[in-house]
Amino acid sequence: MNTLKSIPSGRFWSVACAALACVLCVAQVPAGEPGPRSVTVSFRDLDLTTVTGARTLYQRLKNAAQSVCDQPRIGIEGYRVWHACYDTALSDAVAKVNSPLLIAMHRGHGKVLDTATAMLSK
Repeated sequence: MNTLKSIPSGRFWSVACAALACVLCVAQVPAGEPGPRSVTVSFRDLDLTTVTGARTLYQRLKNAAQSVCDQPRIGIEGYRVWHACYDTALSDAVAKVNSPLLIAMHRGHGKVLDTATAMLSK
C-alpha cells in the first residue's frame, strides 16, 4: 500500500527560506576584510647570476612570504591554510623574478645550489 504524504506549502517555504538564509550567512565574506596583501622586496643590490645573490634573495622572499601570510593558526587545518598561503606567495615571487639560479634554489630548497657551487669550483 503506497501512501503519499504532502508537506503543507506554508511549512515548505519557511523551511526553504531558513535553509537559504543559512547558506547565505555561511558564504558571506566580511566587508572590512582586505584583499590579497603584498610586500615589495628589493634586490637591486644583488647579482642574481651568483649563488650568493640568489641565496640572499631567496631568504628575503621567504621572509616576505611569512609576513604576508601572517602567523600559522592553531590546529592542523590552520597550519595547512597558512602553509598553502606561504608556498603560493613564495612560488609566485620566485616565478616573477625569473632567475634560473633562484628557480633552482626554490625547487631544491637550497640543495641544488650547493651542488652547483661544488660543480663550479672544479
